Amino acid sequence: MAAKRYTSMAYASADEMTFGVSKYPVKAGLDLEIGAGYTIPEVNYAPRPEAGASKEKLVKEYERITTDIMSRMVQVGFPAVILETEHVQQMSNNPSWGAEVAHAQKTIMEEYHDEYGIKCQTTPPGEQKLHTPRKPSWKNTMTNTA
Repeated sequence: MAAKRYTSMAYASADEMTFGVSKYPVKAGLDLEIGAGYTIPEVNYAPRPEAGASKEKLVKEYERITTDIMSRMVQVGFPAVILETEHVQQMSNNPSWGAEVAHAQKTIMEEYHDEYGIKCQTTPPGEQKLHTPRKPSWKNTMTNTA
């Protein structure tokens, strides 16, 4: 798909803008349309630390979280949701863990979409950078000489 280039603002003034409405809505996930006239809750979550002890525990934790969120959407009658999955270190160290988590979440989301019509998507996780902390640079540190 070709990138759409913009050379000017889509709206002539801020007064034309309405929360949840876009001149050019974006389609994503399972029938989700961002900017189509409604606002969409986004749920950000991470697993409990002990869930990272094994791949099985981590996948089960994300399945539990995803099921809880989707069930709550049904209970409160929300028509759509965006799940922002936090990408934990174990998923960076073991990419197959992340793939299995993503597959499990998508399966659950598809079930809720098919049964209840909930429009949904999960954000792709950003890979966490694992590095040694930088040593402070004393040249750029302000000191109080008073």
